[in-house]
Amino acid sequence: MPLEALLHFVHISDTHLLAPNQIKDFSGIQPELALYAEQVLAWPHHPVTAMEALIREINTLPLKLDFVLHTGDIAGEDQSDYAWMTELFNQLRYPVIYLPGNHDRGADLTPLYPQAGQPIYELEVNGVQIVCLDSCHAEIRDAGWLDAEQLSRLETICAAPDTRPLLVALHHHPLPIDVAWLDNLRLGNGETFHQILLRARHRLCGVFCGHIHHSVDIFRDGILYSSVASAAYQFLGWPGQAQSALDMRADPGFNMVTVTPEQTLVRHHRYRIVRG
Repeated sequence: MPLEALLHFVHISDTHLLAPNQIKDFSGIQPELALYAEQVLAWPHHPVTAMEALIREINTLPLKLDFVLHTGDIAGEDQSDYAWMTELFNQLRYPVIYLPGNHDRGADLTPLYPQAGQPIYELEVNGVQIVCLDSCHAEIRDAGWLDAEQLSRLETICAAPDTRPLLVALHHHPLPIDVAWLDNLRLGNGETFHQILLRARHRLCGVFCGHIHHSVDIFRDGILYSSVASAAYQFLGWPGQAQSALDMRADPGFNMVTVTPEQTLVRHHRYRIVRG
């Protein structure tokens, strides 16, 4: 018997879009990131080509989605012009829920979504409450931090006598993944965040993030934390790894998420970039 699905959505992240003729600017990069910079510049696919492949892959899925969730780093350079990106995302057959990543910090994202600039916003889809957070901080370049306002509002949401299923989304990974160079860039107050979520774990279907360019699922204290591969390029992230580098053999990917009244299913999907 088919599952009774409340939601079907695709989770994407870290598209790192650049204008069609733009090249990533690594001037002034720290010496320890030199290998990473060299590999990104040698990557065989421009982010726009990668995005076009992602759109084709999602649009040909054999089921109807409720939405696409983008957990940030929409652009690959700070202060990008997001107006032209709407033309790409509008090619998707489904609405997109956007969150800012560290590369989107301080940018005008209103061409993409009207809630841009709000540190936290909520919406409801098919009776499921979705809470979107901004884990970027003006004084922290790449790591994440949730300000007091967001934590306070989240605490109110989690303590409320609400029976709706709940999804929470943000860019930075809240809990360590045992990869030193990536954990140095995680959500700095992730433990506080986790303790707040415990109050709603009876209805919390999952916490969805990006940032690490890896599909990693963590199950802690009854809460699912799920990150997703990048739609552009993947990081190396084996346990204990300290060197920042790309996995030059890994394909891009997304997660197909199904939420039912009893469970959350996360299917990890990879695909090849082939020019259309």
